[in-house]
Amino acid sequence: MHSGRLWQRIVNTERWGLRARLAYTTGFLLLIGASVTLFAIASSLHHSTEKSIQTRIDNFTILLSQATTHISSQLLEEASYISINPDVQKSLRQNKPDLLGDKIFTSLEKIALLSKRSPTQIQIFTPTLKPFFQAQTNIPARGADEFPLLKASKTSLQPAAGLKKSSGKIVFTASVPITYQGQLIGFALATRPLETLKLNLDQTISHNFSLIISTDQEKTPKATGKKERIAMSWGIPDQTNSAPTTLPSKSIYTKIVPLMAYDGKEIGTTQINFDGKAFLSQAEKTIYILFFTTVIGVSLVFLSIFWNVNMIRDCLKQIKKSLISSHSNDFSERFNLKPVHCREMLNCSHKECPVYQEPSKICYLETGDEAISPANRGACIFLNQYKHCTNCPVYETQRGDEITEIKQIVNTIMGLWSDFLGDVSNLLADVYKSTPNEKPGLDDISSYLEHMARLTVYSHDVQGASNQEEIYKQLEYVFQQHFHLHKFNLLKVDSTENRMTPVISRQNITESHNSVFFDCSLCRARRTAEMVCSNNNPHLCPFFGLENEMEIRCCLPMVMHGRVGAIFTFTTNRNQWSVTQREIVIIQKYLDETAPILSSLQLLEATKAQSLKDPLTRCHNRRFMDEYLKHLEVLHKREPQQVGFIMADIDHFKMVNDEEGHQAGDSVLRQLAKILKMVIREQDLTIRYGGEEFLIILHNISEASAPEIVGEKIRAAVEKTPLTLPGGKQIQKTISIGTANFPKDASKLYQVIKFADVALYKAKEQGRNRVLGFNKSMWIDEKY
Repeated sequence: MHSGRLWQRIVNTERWGLRARLAYTTGFLLLIGASVTLFAIASSLHHSTEKSIQTRIDNFTILLSQATTHISSQLLEEASYISINPDVQKSLRQNKPDLLGDKIFTSLEKIALLSKRSPTQIQIFTPTLKPFFQAQTNIPARGADEFPLLKASKTSLQPAAGLKKSSGKIVFTASVPITYQGQLIGFALATRPLETLKLNLDQTISHNFSLIISTDQEKTPKATGKKERIAMSWGIPDQTNSAPTTLPSKSIYTKIVPLMAYDGKEIGTTQINFDGKAFLSQAEKTIYILFFTTVIGVSLVFLSIFWNVNMIRDCLKQIKKSLISSHSNDFSERFNLKPVHCREMLNCSHKECPVYQEPSKICYLETGDEAISPANRGACIFLNQYKHCTNCPVYETQRGDEITEIKQIVNTIMGLWSDFLGDVSNLLADVYKSTPNEKPGLDDISSYLEHMARLTVYSHDVQGASNQEEIYKQLEYVFQQHFHLHKFNLLKVDSTENRMTPVISRQNITESHNSVFFDCSLCRARRTAEMVCSNNNPHLCPFFGLENEMEIRCCLPMVMHGRVGAIFTFTTNRNQWSVTQREIVIIQKYLDETAPILSSLQLLEATKAQSLKDPLTRCHNRRFMDEYLKHLEVLHKREPQQVGFIMADIDHFKMVNDEEGHQAGDSVLRQLAKILKMVIREQDLTIRYGGEEFLIILHNISEASAPEIVGEKIRAAVEKTPLTLPGGKQIQKTISIGTANFPKDASKLYQVIKFADVALYKAKEQGRNRVLGFNKSMWIDEKY
């Protein structure tokens, strides 16, 4: 029975409470949404991971093709080099192969030395394709029948190159006809083993890849386009191996690429393997983090919703208890009731009692222990006798008539509101610095409190602004949304330039205010630092620029540190002026709250512009150096001093980026900057001059702080300090340093910096890891 009623309540949404509507339903939907989103993210992440792996395999396939083509091109170059060799042509014409022994080896050595290539077998054949000469005998010689490529080259009389399967082995081969005075006298054949491909790929292939080449086509698996689990094998194994062995791994991806001979026939296969375990593990780790983050987030959101729903329920209960209040702008209207006076019923003569002073009050509502007003609660003198209002004869006369009691409550509340609004009127007059007038209604109070609350929020928001543009955007939003202004401008005053610049422009006033922009002393609001308005006198300011008589322009000054820093000017319709006029004092409050924040931001932005830092090393940058050197030149003219310049450059820094990655390079630069700052004095400056170069400026140098001495300290500190890379690996680096003195070496600061740079490169040329001071012999140009 109970379960049936519970089910009906669950099904009937009209009977749901706040917890069911807001907390439980929202939590359930949030859980479903989070689950679906997490599943979609996991699927997308897995798909993108596999797509990335496939892309890497495809890129490696392209690299493999390029390497094969490159080797064939090298063989053509070598065979062509032999074909045009005069000694080779002479030997063929005279049919004397013994003439080629040392000379052909010399040619081959030059080729290998210049191109840094692997050994190549060179064979020379007669026009009838009979072997004539063979060099580099570490590769077995083969007859012309082993190389049908020779026949193709003979037929076309053109060079030919490609792969060929010979004696169960796949080799690279290239054939070039040898001609003399237009007559065919032989062929040059260049051959390399397929293992050459490994040498070309070892320097570029990632450790995640492996390459297996098979010449047994019957045992080679066919490419299915799907992920296949295979055995890992690095490099090129024996070509007689069968197809790779299958392993129970789901992280190995493979691609089968056919090996094509020069004539387009398939002679074997290349199996490209990629171990995607690291990628898949990272994807799974990301999914787990997302899962736990989602669970925690959903739990926190649900708890927050549940807590807020309970607060709403308590609030509604309190609102339910407060329904005795009424809403009216005229609090003078009262219920006409005949009050019961305690002094009449009880012959009271206590003049100190509030009811005795004001007989219209109902005693138990105003002075008893149940009084509505806390100020007078318990003031009734008869409570000493009756203890509680329920025991009082006057209270007894009011009991049982709920309508009368409600009327008495309303009258009492009206009186309390009347007194309250009088106090509020005086308080608002103090807050807004206006003259108190008639008592405001509830709508007025609500409007004032709303503006005050918004002003409080605005004051909090602008405190966190990072630049002036944020302040201007918030002000523009406030004027549009809170005060419903549509034609307004905020003009920034530049006292030093005597100009005004629009920073908020919602109305085109360029034509009417053009002269004011270039001479802000013409602005009346700026001169008087007071509000200027055209409601009473449209000719008060010649720059009002009103389009018609139905508009009113008002200008409000924004005072910053005792002077006008901006002017807020707006236009409104005359029929809306009564509403806008009451809000002007609030608008001025917004301007007053904004002024000190804007002033601080202006000072802060000026400071930032003078102290630019390199974001990576936190050293000063080149822009700071250019500004600083200008001040240093002026300071030197007033107070001459010896200034040292040290130009430092990390040795072989490019190697760190190439071998360890750019993140490691960034880490090395940050650590080097710390070492430099520890070695130099506090008053000296460290500047990141560019890349891995740092410029150090030493002020007021002496013998102890000479650039060469400080440079040697830096060099020694860098040499003995291990540098830790992001992965935990430690490396040792050295640094080369060049120094120069101002004004000893030159009378211009930039020239001294150039001389320090020249000394640095001399240190590089002399072997690095050393400190060299500039001397005139290093600079051979006459002028800088």
